[in-house]
Amino acid sequence: MKPLFFTLLTITCLKGFSQDSITDEMRQAYNKNQHRLDLNQGGIGLSFYKPGLGKIVDFDQPWIGINMLSDVFEMKLGFGRTHIQGTIPVGSSYSEQVDTREYGSHFAIGFNSPLKFLTFGAQKSPNQVLRGHPIVSGEIGAFWFHNYEKYFGEAQTSLYYLGVNPGYRIRVPFGSIDINVNARLGMPLGKNSDYYKGIGIYPSLTFRFDALKWKYNPNMVSVQGTYTSVSNIQSRKEYAGTRYNSDGSSITYYNVYTTADVHVQDVTIGIQDIGGHIGIGPKISFMNPRRTPFAPESFLVGVAAEGRRSYFDFGATLEGGKVGHGSELVVKDEEESKYRKKLNKNETFGQGTLNTINLYTNIGFDISPFFLGIIGLSVDKGESTSFLSVTTGFITGIHTSFGQRYVDPTVQSTFDQIVADDQGMSKEKFLDPSEIGTGFLGGFYFSVQIGAMNFKITNYRYYGAPFASNTLMSIAYRFPVVFW
Repeated sequence: MKPLFFTLLTITCLKGFSQDSITDEMRQAYNKNQHRLDLNQGGIGLSFYKPGLGKIVDFDQPWIGINMLSDVFEMKLGFGRTHIQGTIPVGSSYSEQVDTREYGSHFAIGFNSPLKFLTFGAQKSPNQVLRGHPIVSGEIGAFWFHNYEKYFGEAQTSLYYLGVNPGYRIRVPFGSIDINVNARLGMPLGKNSDYYKGIGIYPSLTFRFDALKWKYNPNMVSVQGTYTSVSNIQSRKEYAGTRYNSDGSSITYYNVYTTADVHVQDVTIGIQDIGGHIGIGPKISFMNPRRTPFAPESFLVGVAAEGRRSYFDFGATLEGGKVGHGSELVVKDEEESKYRKKLNKNETFGQGTLNTINLYTNIGFDISPFFLGIIGLSVDKGESTSFLSVTTGFITGIHTSFGQRYVDPTVQSTFDQIVADDQGMSKEKFLDPSEIGTGFLGGFYFSVQIGAMNFKITNYRYYGAPFASNTLMSIAYRFPVVFW
């Protein structure tokens, strides 16, 4: 009886142990898969923050930034204004009262990685997502500050920094929300560097649209490349001769020779290839806030159909909305009364807005390998189409513009006088912002594309409304409809 009892007890214990082991293995596999999905994120969105620049630096409104994420690679571009108001010490016994406003720009590049603890929820499918997890990011970045009244000129102050940004991400279908605490350690340089602090801690909130990586389903492919490194750089100077001048002075010439060890190594690089595709979706365009001193804000909405294959970027856009125009065009040839289709950013007396509808195509090229060349990598992508790419190109099409209005309606008489004084030497559309109509639309662009998401900076040239020529930023969300 006892042997049977112990046998049954042993079997029961082993059975229970085996079930517990299976459960633990399944739990570990499940958690590992969820973390892999946490890592496998990408998209483009908007960030809102006040960058903690010092006790006497205030903000009229939160800064707005573009946040771009692909797996763990993150890039940020932001804009805002500062109001510096207070007293700062000057020397040991004096102080200075400051009251000034400046425009700021912000750029950072780094990593953003999810963590495995304090998680909740799950991603059951691409469309069934409610998942939260901590994140930590690190970045190298810079702020630049310019005088509020002037568009031209170099930055009065620069702030270069290293940053660490712990936070928490909540993922939902087709998007995510990041809440971060940003810690910065840097050094301000320049004319107004006493106003800004290199050390800062501030919160940020980011709303990001998903790049639909699950829909593009990239394949990791290997492409060949070379890595070039240079070491042991040495220079030497050799006497080459002397020239004697009539006044008794002389100039000595030297030849300078530089030698170095150059190492070239074949490497294999992985690329997330999504293949040739075309996507269609909504697009919004808006103006850099730094441009508002010489032209009112612009805002366009529309639809973009755009595709990529290998190095090529192509598409078409239909959009419309309100565009702010400036007061004067840059003079190309004063004697012949010729004007560039480019705004004079020093004149603000005749600002206004107009309505426009744009229809244009774009053609461009992937320049991502160029940035790898900066660190010594040379890559031939071949037929691969990268999930993350940087492209640049040109736009060409037509526009029709109407409904022009001035901020100050009384300035129309000033433009009427300018037209009269010109005595017909120039076309009126180059002198008077109210002379608008249909015309050719051209320009060029720079974009960052992550799957379904596209952030683009486009320089528009309106030939039927030259005063409306401007540079706008845009975000497009393109759902893929064709693969090949």
